[in-house]
Amino acid sequence: MSYATTFALSEAFFLDGDYNLNVINPDQYARKLNRSIEYLNLIQIVEESTRDHNLIDLCIPEQNTKAETEVLELAISDHRFVKISYPITNKVKQKRLFCLGKN
Repeated sequence: MSYATTFALSEAFFLDGDYNLNVINPDQYARKLNRSIEYLNLIQIVEESTRDHNLIDLCIPEQNTKAETEVLELAISDHRFVKISYPITNKVKQKRLFCLGKN
């Protein structure tokens, strides 16, 4: 299953999910994604491989967002788990705005 989810918080905006585009060794499609991220003033903040030696599970917030990621091993998937930490200072609801792929 491949999907991307957008979370809109009152203080931040995130695109995250399994993009199946390796940004460690990018092909033409990953380079196009990287150019789009830069054009939209966003940044990809996951820094470690998430499946084998590939970085395909991405977290993309706005450039000045104070978010951090940590990649963790879990025995339940062939992907590593991406933990996203973001300081929330007030009560907000997370909304799933869209989902691409098979459910």
